[in-house]
Amino acid sequence: MTGEPTGTLITTIITNNQRLYNISMKKAAGILIALFMIVSGCFLIFLVCFSFVTVPPDADTPPFFLEIEKVLPGLMVSEESTEGTSSVESDFIAGEKPVFIFVLRIPDISIETRVYEGTSKRVLMSGPGHLRGSAMPGERGNCVISGHRVTFGGPFYRLHKLKPGNRIIVEFKKKRYIYEVKWIKRVKPEEIWVAKFTSTPSITLTTCDPPFSGRYRLVVRGELMDVR
Repeated sequence: MTGEPTGTLITTIITNNQRLYNISMKKAAGILIALFMIVSGCFLIFLVCFSFVTVPPDADTPPFFLEIEKVLPGLMVSEESTEGTSSVESDFIAGEKPVFIFVLRIPDISIETRVYEGTSKRVLMSGPGHLRGSAMPGERGNCVISGHRVTFGGPFYRLHKLKPGNRIIVEFKKKRYIYEVKWIKRVKPEEIWVAKFTSTPSITLTTCDPPFSGRYRLVVRGELMDVR
């Protein structure tokens, strides 16, 4: 007779312990989720603060792009010709709104961005900038575009994932200029040869490398394959 109450008591104890365990697990899960959300929020706040406060506006901007116009037109013009390669005069004046000139698309790394004329600090805060004096899309020469890697939206953050054979598409004056990536290199900031004139229509994209550092430049070179 005493076996049944004892069995019932044990069952009750086990059931209560199971309930307490389930409650504890739910509380633990809730605490972990809350901690995850707090940490994620702090991380996002850190990134925002780092981008706009800790990191100077030009920390990941190729400095030679900010100064290279001083040596134009010699660097951007063919040695056999005295004619400039750019067909568009820049109407950007310091202090005015950056001038949009074309759209840059790189499907393989999900990049679609507006490109502005010039490579001043103000321009690059709005988006990638076309080096003033370099070739325009489709023209014979080197169409040079500089963009931030991390700050101000980091338009070129995934540039390192490009591979030879990938496509770079530029939409300019109702035409699509399709370039094929030929090589990707890491160079030193002083290696301004990457922006020099090319005998065939080419495109050069550049950004800082590694992220959050201006120690090197990541350079992508493409050649024009098709116009539509």
